[in-house]
Amino acid sequence: MSILKNKKMLIGAAALLLIACCVIGGIFLFGQDMEEKPSLDEIISDKLSAYETDLLDSLASMETNEDVASYLANWGKNKKISTSQDAYGNVIFSIKASEGQEDSLPSVIICGYDADNMGDYTEAMAIALTVAKNSLSNCPYKVIFCPEAEGEKIGAGSLSPSLFSEDPQVFYLGKSGSAKVSQVTGGYRRYELSENLEFTAPSFDKAYKIRIKNVPSEAIGSKVGAKPNAIKTIGSLLASFKSTSMLFEVSSFYGGDSANTVPSSAGITLVINSSDASKFESKLDNAIEKFMDKYSENFPEIEYTYEETDMPSKVLTRDETDNIVSLMYTALNGVYNKDDDGNVMAVTNIGKISSKNAKLKIEVAAMSCIKEFLDEISDSYQTISGLCNVKYRCVEDYPIYNGEGLGKNVAFLKKFEEAFLDFTGSSEMKVEKTVEFTPLTILSEKNENMPMLYLGVTENTKEKYAGSLVTFMDMGAEDEK
Repeated sequence: MSILKNKKMLIGAAALLLIACCVIGGIFLFGQDMEEKPSLDEIISDKLSAYETDLLDSLASMETNEDVASYLANWGKNKKISTSQDAYGNVIFSIKASEGQEDSLPSVIICGYDADNMGDYTEAMAIALTVAKNSLSNCPYKVIFCPEAEGEKIGAGSLSPSLFSEDPQVFYLGKSGSAKVSQVTGGYRRYELSENLEFTAPSFDKAYKIRIKNVPSEAIGSKVGAKPNAIKTIGSLLASFKSTSMLFEVSSFYGGDSANTVPSSAGITLVINSSDASKFESKLDNAIEKFMDKYSENFPEIEYTYEETDMPSKVLTRDETDNIVSLMYTALNGVYNKDDDGNVMAVTNIGKISSKNAKLKIEVAAMSCIKEFLDEISDSYQTISGLCNVKYRCVEDYPIYNGEGLGKNVAFLKKFEEAFLDFTGSSEMKVEKTVEFTPLTILSEKNENMPMLYLGVTENTKEKYAGSLVTFMDMGAEDEK
């Protein structure tokens, strides 16, 4: 065999070996790519966890709503998202439509934030951030973060109507006591009870200061009865003193910050006869023991204490004391109504009380997705106030949002259910009314034609909602304007 022929055979064998290596390597690399490419479930889980962790790690630097807005604006810019901020602190991410989806129906995702109570917002915010950054082939949509303060929807109310001029499909994300998607959200009323207080010199000679503090505060909703209301607790204590003929006089009292949040603290200064001190302290010890037995396991940070204090120079008159004790004891607080399935339909909250500047001031909030219950609560407070010689005013009144049965909402809900099924593989998406007051009532005034849904976020549903929303945005081309 010739040398030339041998060379050709060697070259041919080498070429075949090289081709084989390339093919095997290509298959290996291709297999690697196939194995390493994460699923949407994995992407959502990883990103949601990362964004929420970053939010939680950054809370120490978010002392004000301005700090939160700055964090969100910087986050959007760092992620190469078109970001703007208005004069009211609303931070707006604008995501353009993917090629070929320019004519798809636009969507808007909204969630709130409050620097004083970020624990109620981080899960919803993390969902919104996840959807803003991880859509694939999407319709045009915006993600808007709106500031709130003590439950007041200040940001949503200030949003420009131009943001909703194209009849977008609107989602509002909010923390809820139970996971649900709602076309009907609660109406809201805020009451103010007031009276000029009359004082006199003390008749007794020993003063005590009673305090409850460190109750974890949160915006009121369907879980309003899970934590103690410090104001109501002290009111019930005074009523128990009165019912057992324990004589006392009231010097001053305080509690809570807002009608819309469970009060984190409350306190009262009482004056008693020193000869009753042993009986008084025994009753207080029993009341505190029962309270702590009920709540200390779930809320170990709560403190319920009393101590002797300096004698005040004045106390409320007996008539004033009787009226306030009756009012605090009989005033509605907590869950007002549940339906046959145990769903909360109406709640109330005594959120603030004060005797500052010789004036009684009590703030109460009520929410319900049934108008008749809101009317009943209003009537009850008006009646109780009249019986206790206290002035009653309803200072805020927002109607129930009801999109149930509206043509656009029906189609919107059906499409989101499809996205939910596509992502989760489960058709068990809970759809029902919610007692929580949401900005949907306020937003509907900006454009009554746009369909809207409330997504009640819980720890167990945040990934489902994040993935379903990404899927929904990527379904945009199926429905055109």
